[in-house]
Amino acid sequence: MTTTINDEETLRSIVNDLGASLMVEAGAGTGKTYALVSRVVALVKSGVRMRNIVAITFTDAAAAELSERVRSRMEQLLEDDLGDSNEDLLAEDLTDQERGRIRQAVAELDQAAVQTIHSFAAQLLRDRPLSANLPPGWVPLDAVDSTERFAERWDQWLERTLSQAPDANPELTESLRYLVGVKAGLGTWREVAKAFADNYERLASEGSIPEIDLGALAESTLDKLEELSAQCIDHSDRLFEQISSAIETVRSVLDVADRLSEAVRALDQGAKVDFDGNVGSSKNWNVPPKEIRDRFREEIGKPFQVSVRCAPALTVLQNLRQSFALGYTTQRKAEGVASFDDLLVWARDLLRDDATARRRFQDLYTHILIDEFQDTDPLQAEIAFYLAAEPDANIDGLPWHTVPLTPGKLFIVGDSKQSIYRFRRADIGVTHLVRESGQLLPLMLTENRRSQKPVLDWVNALFSQIMTEETGLQAEYVPLQLNPGLQHNDLGSLVQVFGEPMDLSADALRRLQARHVASIIVASAVEGSPNRPRVYDKERRDTRQAALQDVCILIRSRTGLGILTRALEAAGVPYRLEGNSLVFGTQEVQD
Repeated sequence: MTTTINDEETLRSIVNDLGASLMVEAGAGTGKTYALVSRVVALVKSGVRMRNIVAITFTDAAAAELSERVRSRMEQLLEDDLGDSNEDLLAEDLTDQERGRIRQAVAELDQAAVQTIHSFAAQLLRDRPLSANLPPGWVPLDAVDSTERFAERWDQWLERTLSQAPDANPELTESLRYLVGVKAGLGTWREVAKAFADNYERLASEGSIPEIDLGALAESTLDKLEELSAQCIDHSDRLFEQISSAIETVRSVLDVADRLSEAVRALDQGAKVDFDGNVGSSKNWNVPPKEIRDRFREEIGKPFQVSVRCAPALTVLQNLRQSFALGYTTQRKAEGVASFDDLLVWARDLLRDDATARRRFQDLYTHILIDEFQDTDPLQAEIAFYLAAEPDANIDGLPWHTVPLTPGKLFIVGDSKQSIYRFRRADIGVTHLVRESGQLLPLMLTENRRSQKPVLDWVNALFSQIMTEETGLQAEYVPLQLNPGLQHNDLGSLVQVFGEPMDLSADALRRLQARHVASIIVASAVEGSPNRPRVYDKERRDTRQAALQDVCILIRSRTGLGILTRALEAAGVPYRLEGNSLVFGTQEVQD
């Protein structure tokens, strides 16, 4: 449960409770980055050097922005005319000694570890390559190199597996050929191989893929079926006939149990190895036929059929796990190249398994701060916990979230409701584990610093209905509050909803929507329109009529961008396009 206090008290805890590890849940627009920057500056004021602080963000751009925000905040505190401020917690009773520390931190900021988790992990590995079993000159791979290396590895594995070389694995070869021929194409198995390669550390930690001894399974199944048939008094009974047919099928599977694909074919061509219909007369059996049917189907037939049909796939999966995925990471380490995932896995392994290296980095980095924690995957959380662990703690065999932490060393801020990067293995369950560990004081920021009351009312009303808590999948919606320091005005409704379901083609719908958007902008923001709403201008600290520079159009994809821009041009609405993806999509860049 998150501690519920007002935002002012939360911010005071962030800058004053430096001896406590904190977990701050901050809703949209409540100042996540401001909170993290404030914590960094507060640490500097207390005497912590910038080179001893790690601040982790999600992207390189975010890291650059965070570094600049820290610099700007510290320079603001150094202004001669700032003086003591009752409104600025960091400026309260600012001493000359603290000013000196801040001044030194500004000079050392470029040396600080304000970076993405991948960059930081690479930094750890470069400092101790031999401890991580890496050659000193190892290099990280970019996305293109990683993709090319995977494709090359897949082609080699496929050629080797399907070849007739003397030392090839005939069981694996036949299984793959069978699966490709009747179940799924090579493209599907390539996707499986890619998933294994991308998640190899989970394959290594969660045990091997089970193997099936079809011979032993078939013999055991025969014994069970014959035991059932022995309960029959009249062999003309239909249930007895079905069991007898199943026995013949199992025997045919047993005859080819050493050839997995042939065993599946024998199963498919034989009689069903479970009952069909509500057959069997009670007068013909020593026990109730229902009991015979239940055992025949649920305890014997179904497990046998599933196991036989899975055997070829398990053989292929086991080889993909061991030879392809785990063997591939061993090869990369030996060659001194690291994928993005390798950086995290190998850095985690270094901190977890090498006490000397862990102690060195714990001494070097005395405070760990993580922004956007909702987008953190378990590997990143493990790295943070091992760095923040008590130096003398015995962590061998402990789950990472139970490792005892040094009080005040870890600070995380995020919003579980905004977790959107599951495709990059971000896991909301990580936040739950950290919260349940009980080692970080939970705080909350709820006062939105961006939006006016009509917008917040609409957002709260909508999302409180559609965003319901689901453990491990969706966080509880916490309503955003008005920030009392932001001037609010009775601006009326700022939310317009338009459109309705229509039976039109996608392009026709896009053209209609584009015309609606353009007409709303003309009515709401073009000079001379009679019904322009009033908006709050922070620079003027007053309201004014809306203008075109107040309008931002967010689009889900670029599919209908051309239709939208043509509609804006037709309506006489000037615009500019922003976003790196738009630049990369230009013909010049593609050429």
